Amino acid sequence: MCVIIDTSVVGLLFRNPNDRMEAATKFLDYINKRKVELVVGGKLTFELCKGSNKFELWLSEAIRNGKAKKISKSTVCKEENRLKLEGNHKSNDLHVLALALVSGARLLYTHDQLLIDDFKNNNNNIITGNRGKIYKTDQSTGSFSKSQRKLLDNAYCEI
Repeated sequence: MCVIIDTSVVGLLFRNPNDRMEAATKFLDYINKRKVELVVGGKLTFELCKGSNKFELWLSEAIRNGKAKKISKSTVCKEENRLKLEGNHKSNDLHVLALALVSGARLLYTHDQLLIDDFKNNNNNIITGNRGKIYKTDQSTGSFSKSQRKLLDNAYCEI
């Protein structure tokens, strides 16, 4: 079971644990307990590490411990270039969509609405096969809901 995180949420996940919202904590717990595997690759890896030194340190350890998997940059870039040629996207996050396609991950943790539209919309034929699902944090409560638990319990991945 694989998940992807977007740069819009890396700060929520890798802040001081005492300041972290419950939904973000539970998401990270699922990865740390190996219930789901984080996939990274290509430009997204660079963006996530640039946005958080804590993430970069955590990622190195997570890859060593089998909690995260890094997809080769060339594989992600090749798919990203194909998506650019098709041009049926709203967001500027083709690298995230490409990672989802090459890894088979169909759960994305993001708050970027244009990326959400591209990831969930089957009409644009970007994410094919199993439909893309979105994990979001309710900014007002930050609580962990039954629907979020269900998303994590059913995270799908092809690799």
